Amino acid sequence: MLGPPEGRVPYPYRNPLISSTDAARDGPKGAAMLTLFGKFWNEDAGQGLTEYALILALVSIGLIAILVIFRDAIGGIFARIAQVLQGAPSEGYSP
Repeated sequence: MLGPPEGRVPYPYRNPLISSTDAARDGPKGAAMLTLFGKFWNEDAGQGLTEYALILALVSIGLIAILVIFRDAIGGIFARIAQVLQGAPSEGYSP
């Protein structure tokens, strides 16, 4: 028998902000809308993926901001590395 998993509110969801008289006043459309809203309210299939996407976006924005702020310092470090490597012996290391 199919039904909602344990711990979930069974369909149709009753929103405490919308009374049953509102749905009755609106007729079958209102009841159908409440049922549809209840299904969306209880559905969490894509929640984990959405959270990971938001975390990835925030981390990416933070890294871009750090790279923009420290652009000159990072460029100076790489220029210094290139300068040191220019003075390295060409034969390689010999103890």
